[in-house]
Amino acid sequence: MPESRAHDSDRFLIVTSISPPTDCMQSLAAAAGENGFQFLCIGDVASPKSYELPGCEFLGIDDQIETGFCYATVAPEKHYARKNIGYLVAAKRGARAILETDDDNVPQLGFWDSPSDVIERKGVRCYTSSGWSNVYSAFGSDSWPRGYPLQFLGQKDVDCAPASIDPANVLVKQGLVSGDPDVDAIFRLTRKDLPGFSDNVPVWFDKGRWTPFNSQNTWWNRRVLPLMYLPATCSFRATDIIRGYVALRCLWELESGLLYTGVTAHQIRNEHDLMKDFEQEIELYTTTLALTLSLIH
Repeated sequence: MPESRAHDSDRFLIVTSISPPTDCMQSLAAAAGENGFQFLCIGDVASPKSYELPGCEFLGIDDQIETGFCYATVAPEKHYARKNIGYLVAAKRGARAILETDDDNVPQLGFWDSPSDVIERKGVRCYTSSGWSNVYSAFGSDSWPRGYPLQFLGQKDVDCAPASIDPANVLVKQGLVSGDPDVDAIFRLTRKDLPGFSDNVPVWFDKGRWTPFNSQNTWWNRRVLPLMYLPATCSFRATDIIRGYVALRCLWELESGLLYTGVTAHQIRNEHDLMKDFEQEIELYTTTLALTLSLIH
């Protein structure tokens, strides 16, 4: 494991990667220190043995085991859930906030902002009634996010209205991603053009309002770090979405909700096999409604 050292920041950026440092990772590393973040990259068995990226602390499999966390010895290999080890390391070091993204995202204006920064500078729209919303449509897109129930694609959403939100009560912030947004495999297999977003005003999802959120561009307050747990008993493509629904339900018990901002990162997507993505997403297509109903009752 890398030699322990004193850390000046209690804010962390966490990514997992199996590739050598990409241009996106170099952009993240260059900006992390400037914005007061410790940058952790969690590797897997396919990661390079040597990972040289100034401004980034890389933890390979052996390094993860040397942390002393039991989870590091039982976490499955070749699975996104190994990212949990990064959360544990950050929490042990006293993280006040964790920002997570993927190794194919480039930070844009607003990426490093806390929820308070967002709310103080921009107006917020709010969904206050219970039910489901396609968050991408709220930002002017005709697409839908990975994990949104396909049964609701044709329904008209309720309108969100301007609202005043207490920044202290915003515990999770999800940002949109341009370039190659997080749509599901069905969208990618059936639509030629990638979606874009025409609205950038933040949206607040109040207690009772369901919408999926992922791990691509997500800010977590220290009060809810346990909600970051990524389950390893589901597929790679489902884990962060299932985590998000469980976290959202828990946020309601804390009298909180979810803040979605406009675009704050740009994705240059790594190579994917769309049919493999589809296979891994089947459990989302078929079980999302049952999952959320079980969380309510």
